[in-house]
Amino acid sequence: MKKNNVLFALMSVFFIGCSSSDNNELIYGDYAIKEVIADIPIDINFDGVSNNDLTKELASPLISTLALYDYECPVIFFYWMEPMIDNRVFLSELPLMYTDDMVLNYVPVQHEYYFSFDSNNKTIVSESKVVTDSKIYSFEFPEKLSYNPRKKEISFTARQKFLTKEGIRTVFLSFKYGFRGDH
Repeated sequence: MKKNNVLFALMSVFFIGCSSSDNNELIYGDYAIKEVIADIPIDINFDGVSNNDLTKELASPLISTLALYDYECPVIFFYWMEPMIDNRVFLSELPLMYTDDMVLNYVPVQHEYYFSFDSNNKTIVSESKVVTDSKIYSFEFPEKLSYNPRKKEISFTARQKFLTKEGIRTVFLSFKYGFRGDH
């Protein structure tokens, strides 16, 4: 009896995190980053030049991808940069201040969320994380992403904390991804 209760509880959690959606216009597959624009100029590569266009600040932002898959449930796979400090401190609180002896790199991290698709509003609604963990991310995944079926683009605004020479700055980022192909 206890085994059945545990199995029922696990299945309930799975189905709660996975809602059905009307995906008839949404194209599943891989999306490549087209642009990522910060709401304020920021210098996160410490070269003395602030930019709104983060493709000029990050060494490899073009490896950021977004993919929509529909296995048992629709899932978003999103790769984006998180800071690694001194090549060892990763996915933890940012230090309050930057020092010149600090080595700060941005490395891609995968975020996975269940989602539903609102075909009336052309909106992808993120629901729950596929795997919850206790790591501290500087990037906050958005609740809603816009989908343009004509252009095959996904766009959204998110927030991220960055360490700068002035300290920690919270920045709003506007992302745009274009369809790259089927998975």
